[in-house]
Amino acid sequence: MATVNSANVSGTGTVLVNTDGRTLYMLSADKGGKVTCTSTECTAAWPPLLLPSGVSAAVSGGAVTASMLGTAKTPSGAMQVTYNSWPLYTFSGDAAAGQVNGQGIKSFGGVWHPLAPSGQPVTGSASGSGGYGY
Repeated sequence: MATVNSANVSGTGTVLVNTDGRTLYMLSADKGGKVTCTSTECTAAWPPLLLPSGVSAAVSGGAVTASMLGTAKTPSGAMQVTYNSWPLYTFSGDAAAGQVNGQGIKSFGGVWHPLAPSGQPVTGSASGSGGYGY
């Protein structure tokens, strides 16, 4: 089962997390629910949150709005979990729950950000962006 929860991450705020508490990210290039992180290099660094075979939908927990959950078909035919139409990924550089090491990274045609339960990217604490929000 693929469960999308929410958790408060120190210095970042409340973000979406997977079953293991690992931060879930979106890629700005994935506008409109289109999965663009499809190369082996991209999916190795940013593993997609996929539905297990035979499962038709993700489950919401915490402050996650169930109606914002959905899926997008990847080129390989797998079903990737989406939230507010953003395909969801974890980051290989996050070794444990509560980490947001992927925040603000520019790669694979866009910028990576955690998603808030509102469905909006969390951009205020981006590392390496040169600016911080209010």
